Amino acid sequence: MSSRKLLTFFIPKDQWPKTKLAQFGKLYALKTAAMKHNQDTLYILMRKDAHNMTYKTDGHGLKPDVWHITLDLKNDQMIKEGTHQTLHGNLVENTKKKDRQPDNTFYIDNIVPKAKVEPDKYHDKRKNREVDNWDVQANNLIKILEPEELQNVVLGKDWITVLDEYQNMLQKLLVQQKVEFFKKQQIKSLPAPQVLEEEAKKEAAEQVQKEEKDAEQEAQKWIDFVITHPEEL
Repeated sequence: MSSRKLLTFFIPKDQWPKTKLAQFGKLYALKTAAMKHNQDTLYILMRKDAHNMTYKTDGHGLKPDVWHITLDLKNDQMIKEGTHQTLHGNLVENTKKKDRQPDNTFYIDNIVPKAKVEPDKYHDKRKNREVDNWDVQANNLIKILEPEELQNVVLGKDWITVLDEYQNMLQKLLVQQKVEFFKKQQIKSLPAPQVLEEEAKKEAAEQVQKEEKDAEQEAQKWIDFVITHPEEL
C-alpha cells in the first residue's frame, strides 16, 4: 500500500450515480484526471458532471464545447490558502450519437487545466453574488474518502479501462465470497483454485455487462437533462 495521503472527493448529491459501476467509474475518472495533472492532489471537487457547454470568456452567455466534467483540485498548500485549480476532464464522445453524446460519464479522453490558481470564494458576475463551490452544506455535497478498491488502482501513462478494473475487482471479491461460503458450510474439500477463478470470472463478466447497461441508461438521463436545461450550468 502506498504511503501517500488518501484522496477526498466532494460530489453534488444530485449528481452521484446509483449504479455501483458508475460510482466506481466516477471516482476512478476523477482520480485519473487529477493525478494526470498533479500527483500532489488531495481534494477533488466535481463541480459539474458531463456537459457540452461552457461560458464565454466575457462571462455572458454559453457557447458549445466538447463533452467534459468540470472539477476543482486542491493540494496541501491550496487547502491551507483556500484556493483551487480548475480542470476539465474531456470525455470520450460517441460520434454516432446526436451531439456526439458520450455513452457514459467516466471515460476520460484527455484533460485541460486552467492556467491559474483561484480563490475558493469569489464574486460570480453571472449570478451577481458571492459563491464558494467548496461549501459542503450550501452546495449539498457528499464527501467521500478514497475507498480501498480505488487505493489499489495504479495509474500508468495510459487511460486504463474502468470496466476492466471493475471486473477484476469483482472477480477477486467473488472468489473470496465463495471460499468463505465453503468454509462456513464446513466443506473440507474446496474446489480447485482455477475452478473458483473461472466461475468468478464468468459471474463477474455477467454482472459488469448488466451494470454497464444500467450505468449507460443512468448517464443518458443526466445528458438529456443537461441538453434541455443549459441554464443549470
